[in-house]
Amino acid sequence: MRMTLLRVLTVLAATAVVTVTGLVPDGGPEVQAQGPRVEFHRDVRPVLADACFACHGAAEATRQAELRLDTADFVDSLVRPGDAEGSPLFQRLTTEEPIGRMPPASSGRSLSAEQIRLVRTWIDQGAHLGADPAAAGAAPAATAGRTVDFAREVRPLLSQNCFSCHGPDEGSRQAGLRLDVPEGPFADRGRFGGPA
Repeated sequence: MRMTLLRVLTVLAATAVVTVTGLVPDGGPEVQAQGPRVEFHRDVRPVLADACFACHGAAEATRQAELRLDTADFVDSLVRPGDAEGSPLFQRLTTEEPIGRMPPASSGRSLSAEQIRLVRTWIDQGAHLGADPAAAGAAPAATAGRTVDFAREVRPLLSQNCFSCHGPDEGSRQAGLRLDVPEGPFADRGRFGGPA
């Protein structure tokens, strides 16, 4: 009787500790959810952008497996909020199988242990996306009201990437679109970066 009472008290004490601290003895998500809040747009999206967007981003020509990680849609199919180990996204980032691991070795990209920890913590904390700062529409203070200088800032970028098809040479110009002048196809809308 005395031994049974001692066992019951021990179990009750252990249960009280687990309940009060929120810890689960097996080291489950509740343990890992503790600590500083990991934010998707601040902490996780840059990791995905660096390692994953080349194959799973906006560019349709290079997109693999019809999977986009640059939109919020992936969360519904690849993330089990509160359960990193059960989330297909996390499983692909951490598998030991060379064929299934993402990003693939052939990409030349890899995730550091810290980056993997950030993704794990974000999922274990509930995989909240939060508001996208870029979608808020507020211009950063440093660029608010700034006028863009076409000749110095824009034309050099266009000349590297666009002038072969949309430059001064009428013979190679496609669709009549001209990007080597500030007016371009929008002459009726005023000058680029300045008043009309």
